[in-house]
Amino acid sequence: MLPGITTLAPLVTNVRAEQPAAVNDHLVKQTPVQMRRELLETLVVPASKKVSPLEWMRTAVALVSGAGVWDFSQALAGHHRKGSMRREDVPLGRCQVSR
Repeated sequence: MLPGITTLAPLVTNVRAEQPAAVNDHLVKQTPVQMRRELLETLVVPASKKVSPLEWMRTAVALVSGAGVWDFSQALAGHHRKGSMRREDVPLGRCQVSR
């Protein structure tokens, strides 16, 4: 005899809730502390800006201006100096590599 739907529904709900938490815990253990800090910093909106760095990186460029290109190049240079970003890490929509 199989259990009824009222017995299975809470079990399924619990498994669905536990699975993402287990995956998240595994990923956290695999991620270096410095990288976790940098990722958390991308969630904070700087006082002089309207959006977080994460939102800025994830949003497609609608209009390329001289100021926008300058801001991007300065941000990229800062990451290169810290050694936390390689050119391959930059989303293709954010830069064009000349050959």
